[in-house]
Amino acid sequence: METQVRTKQYLSRNRGGAITVAKVCWLFLYAIYVMSNMGLPGQLYSAAPSIASSLLFAFRAIGLLLFFDSLIFLISPKQSLYSSSSLGLIAVFAIYVGLSGVLATTDISLFVKYYWQLVQGIVVMLGMVRRLDAKDIIGVFAFSQSAIVLLSILFAAAFPGFAYDISGNFVGLYTTKNTCAYELAFGMVVFAFVIFCSRSMLPRLFSVGMLAISVFLMVQTDCVGAWGTLALVIIAIIVMRKKGLNLHYGSVFLVVNLLFALVVLFVLPQLNNFLAMFGKDITLTGRTNIWSGIAAYVSNSGIHALIGAGYNTFWNDSWSVSNLFTYYYAAGYANVTEAMGGHNLFAELVLNIGLVGALLFACMFMLPSWKKRITFKGSELFFSSLFMFVLFHGLVERTFSFSTVDTVFLLLLVALFSLKHEVYCEKKGLSRNCDAHTNTTEEERSRGGILR
Repeated sequence: METQVRTKQYLSRNRGGAITVAKVCWLFLYAIYVMSNMGLPGQLYSAAPSIASSLLFAFRAIGLLLFFDSLIFLISPKQSLYSSSSLGLIAVFAIYVGLSGVLATTDISLFVKYYWQLVQGIVVMLGMVRRLDAKDIIGVFAFSQSAIVLLSILFAAAFPGFAYDISGNFVGLYTTKNTCAYELAFGMVVFAFVIFCSRSMLPRLFSVGMLAISVFLMVQTDCVGAWGTLALVIIAIIVMRKKGLNLHYGSVFLVVNLLFALVVLFVLPQLNNFLAMFGKDITLTGRTNIWSGIAAYVSNSGIHALIGAGYNTFWNDSWSVSNLFTYYYAAGYANVTEAMGGHNLFAELVLNIGLVGALLFACMFMLPSWKKRITFKGSELFFSSLFMFVLFHGLVERTFSFSTVDTVFLLLLVALFSLKHEVYCEKKGLSRNCDAHTNTTEEERSRGGILR
């Protein structure tokens, strides 16, 4: 049975390969939704509050429209999603986050706001993956990243006093230089993919321009971590392609996180002089002190260690934050009390949704991806690069905390792992445990590119 049924006219192509005007409009809405999950309006609130409020209202309206549209599409009997074990994991995770948050949070209105963003993101990303092909998904992200870069330039020109922090570092539309730098860094991954894989000259030339502007702006952020993440992504792709390592996503995610923990505990203490050459120290700019303090806090937090403080509300809970800071002070880490963040994916998860929630997240992310291999042909190169970026970003930055760039990308990956694999196996008449590459057709893989 055909599992990827296009039930909407705006998602259909005619025989000549053209797309309908309606489809372009809906892809545009998807791109705006993705862009709205990248920290916007951010600094615009300070520079032009009325414009920021209007923009936020538009973002919320588009998000609501896409949520209900995707929900109706997904629950259609034609989609055959009810027996999906992977979607069961997502449902369990979402239900747990909701119930634990209601029990733990001290600010129910704030929790409901962020929980709604999470549920909305899950549904919209599932709908996007089930409904769009790889070329369309990549086009959505390329458009949103281009818009971010152009808006950043316009914002800097119109409000130069707000585009830089007190140290002179570029923050653009964002509130911190790190957030801005990582957003630009991800955009560079998208533009590089289009440059190397597009079969049309116009998108390639446009992406070259966007890449050049992104590099120019990122240099002004003075964020070494974002450059390091980009370097790790490039090195990982080159090594894996050269060695022919078709490793599984789930195993790579697990091994990299475990190796990083071992490096922090046993290797970093031996590299103090080397790191000093880059203006860093063995604490990774205080991050190891933060993680040490969080570990002490969690080990003495009782029920909060298990269920957290409520999704996305920990750093707004004055009691929890002050309690955490007592462990910073006790260990002599007073200098890190200005760092409002765990600077690590699992550190943030434990603080917000507890050890149980972190375990459920790991299961939701890893189990569906355990049988899917990382490959670098056609559109799979884009999704593999996305995975690598999110993986390395999550090691040293606060991730899956606010509904920003990392959250929507993680949800996209979860949706890809959960749906694309099963769709491919069902279409081929195979079991859901088949070991197959699923994001592109055989024709796309044979020609090594999917963009026209």
